[in-house]
Amino acid sequence: MSEVFEGILVSTVRDVARTWARDEELQLAFDVLTGMSVIYRVDSRDGFSFSKRSEELAARISTKASRALLVRYDSRAGFRASVAFRDGSELMRYGPDDELYVPLDNDGEPRSDVPPATLSDLDPEEEYETAVNAIELGLREIDGPPWSVLRSFIASH
Repeated sequence: MSEVFEGILVSTVRDVARTWARDEELQLAFDVLTGMSVIYRVDSRDGFSFSKRSEELAARISTKASRALLVRYDSRAGFRASVAFRDGSELMRYGPDDELYVPLDNDGEPRSDVPPATLSDLDPEEEYETAVNAIELGLREIDGPPWSVLRSFIASH
């Protein structure tokens, strides 16, 4: 089954994050993921689109919690993006152009003898696997959990 997720990760006290989730106009839910609070949209997937309002909310939350990460994921299109905020300002924005890829060998396994490359540097004659995606880059920016942990969270919600 495909998944669509838009949420904000923040390392802050659970009750504070729950209050932010309650105060906004978006349909939001709240949960905890390995020491971080997660505020995420629970809208219907029918007609779902990512919201500019979520960016505004993440920026506002970062003024109170120092750092926040807006995560956007749509498995239907293989879309992954994240925006890191610190003290109310956008710190970094990661999307498909920032992801890192490694070429595959003849057995379809990632090659370890070649450094990862960005989308613009890929050889159209080669096959690649994503080594570091845009969400992972954002998670590193805020010292968040591994992508595998967040990915499991998304799949279970």
